[in-house]
Amino acid sequence: MGFIDEIKARAKSDIKTIVLPETEDERTYKAAEAVLKEGTAKLILVGSKEQIEKVGAGYDLTGAQIVDPATNDKTEAYIAKLVELRQKKGMTEEQARELLLNNYLYYGVMMVKMGDADGMVSGACHSTADTLRPCLQILKTKPGTKLVSAFFVMVVPDCDMGANGTFIFGDSGLEQNPDPEKLANIALSSAESFKLLTGEEPVVAMLSHSTKGSAKHADVDKVVEATRIAKELGAAYDLVVCSGGDGTLSEVLDGVMTIDEKRRPKIGYIPAGSTNDYAYSLGLPSQMKRCANVIAEEKFRAVDVGKFQENSYFVYVAAFGAFTEVSWNTPQKTKNALGHNAYILEGIRQVGNLKPYQVRFSFGDEEIAGECIYAMVYNSFSVGGMKNISGQNVELDDGKLNLMIVYRPDNAVDFSVMLADLVTKNPNSKFIANYEISDLTVESDSDIDWVLDGEYGGSHKKVHIQAMPKAMKIAVPAETIPQEK
Repeated sequence: MGFIDEIKARAKSDIKTIVLPETEDERTYKAAEAVLKEGTAKLILVGSKEQIEKVGAGYDLTGAQIVDPATNDKTEAYIAKLVELRQKKGMTEEQARELLLNNYLYYGVMMVKMGDADGMVSGACHSTADTLRPCLQILKTKPGTKLVSAFFVMVVPDCDMGANGTFIFGDSGLEQNPDPEKLANIALSSAESFKLLTGEEPVVAMLSHSTKGSAKHADVDKVVEATRIAKELGAAYDLVVCSGGDGTLSEVLDGVMTIDEKRRPKIGYIPAGSTNDYAYSLGLPSQMKRCANVIAEEKFRAVDVGKFQENSYFVYVAAFGAFTEVSWNTPQKTKNALGHNAYILEGIRQVGNLKPYQVRFSFGDEEIAGECIYAMVYNSFSVGGMKNISGQNVELDDGKLNLMIVYRPDNAVDFSVMLADLVTKNPNSKFIANYEISDLTVESDSDIDWVLDGEYGGSHKKVHIQAMPKAMKIAVPAETIPQEK
């Protein structure tokens, strides 16, 4: 049974009385005839009998109730109630009478307010503002709802995503330019509406361009803030789904990690970035529909994440030095056109600007100091599109992170050797060192720019990084979940 058929079946099992005030529009009668024939609701048509018989001629309206405001014996009670509700706004009895006798939308809303109807359908020949005005003035919003927003329902045939192909898209035009708090509340209201209509648990995605710094725009910043607010309120949900690049997933992680572990929602990830390093490590398919199916299967893997300083987290890599500015310096248009190759081109351009860093690494009983051109702490099989970059096994859930240090070559020949060692994963390279760490401190004499999951992570002289064992539960293909030993 499809969504529309399910809605009709639910309506038949619990018949409601619906007011149709737009009796000047022929479409009202066409809709009324269909509803009455199917038996999905009781209907009230507002207007004079003469007008309704004239405009609705040719339509079978058997069973519909006609209510004429001019003759209805409840009109006086409606007038009195409207004066009571709006007297602080200066509403008089004369004004209320004029409004209810001539504006059928107000009359229909008063019928709902007084319990003579369960709902009203309007908007065929009135603007959204005209339809909402009497509702907001008389009925108000649901308790706890801070604003009115709009959504539309999209039903996709032969689709196993959403609720069997049913999706809700909000906001669909009511709020032209909502601020972050409004965006967050729209997201949560839409989720509630989805559950009410479909009976399924909602999964909310903020649809925008990059939200982690790859693109700079006021609209992006707004969605970032909206996502933060939604995350604060999102502890009530079991699952958060995001679609984007590794930076988008990292941003979701930042928000999710602020929620108490016992209430922390799981994560679904649909990779749509230029490189999708972490998706590769998780074994996620490259096709978005298949990723959505993975999420729907609800098979989750607990994986380690990295904590950076006190309040930031990274999914798979924190790095500094050579090429770390590649991601945010690469134009978005180039990323869209060339994908991973865009980063390679930008990296080649930066080769001549390699800068050495005098750094001290402290972890466990080890303390390593020296001049390096690059270092990264990672938990991934792929970084920057380079597969199995370290040449050693990486375990996503062993409670440890991997540290790679690339030391400064002294000349062009050494530089070539270093690059070759990096590409071939030479375990005996004198330029590249790999370690396993769970707690790391990195210190330098001057500020160093860090990158977290491909996005700018700030400039620091001292950095503290910790492994957070199995801190994130993320949807993965069932066959990629390690068997219990």
